[in-house]
Amino acid sequence: MIKINPNLANAYINRGNAYSNKGDHDRAIADYSEAIKINPNDALAYNNRGLAYQSKREYDRAIADYSEAIKIKPDYSGAYINRGVAYRNKGDNDRAIADYSEAIKIKPNYSDAYNNRGFAYKAKGDNDRALADYDAALKIDPNHARAKNNRDALLAQMNREAEEKAKDAQKAAEREAQFNPNKLNRSQYKEITVEDFSFDMVAGTLAAGTKVA
Repeated sequence: MIKINPNLANAYINRGNAYSNKGDHDRAIADYSEAIKINPNDALAYNNRGLAYQSKREYDRAIADYSEAIKIKPDYSGAYINRGVAYRNKGDNDRAIADYSEAIKIKPNYSDAYNNRGFAYKAKGDNDRALADYDAALKIDPNHARAKNNRDALLAQMNREAEEKAKDAQKAAEREAQFNPNKLNRSQYKEITVEDFSFDMVAGTLAAGTKVA
């Protein structure tokens, strides 16, 4: 198709997708770049080139391409979530959360965006918001494997942390009773229990970037 009509941008995008699927990201980038030369306003070409750069861990270039895609197409929810992943990979959780939130505004039933935002909240230590986002993702898509794994891992972590706090509180009460026997209160020795979630620990996973073709 490219030989017949070299000015057809979509042909370069499609071939770029094929190269990307094979893991040949350099050739994919070359084809997406050709598509952009032909049509500088092709948001899809910028988005997909950003994914190729991201696969090469060139996050700044990926972010620049996603930003250009969003500039061309402000309601491009896929570009927002992809840019969020790039920011997350750079450790910028606040910008990642902002982009995932924009994706959700544009597409309220975007389960991947909820899952990814939950992952970013967890990285910031905001477990309550992370859990709420995982729950939202699973409400939209009960079969969302990453959201389920992330939720299970978070609950297991919260369970362990609660158990550690309970142990610390009991040790503190015992020390207090030792030094102040007159203040002994049998209720201090009551065993503190937390709900046993019985979850195996699963490493948190992040939803992959969205390629729109």
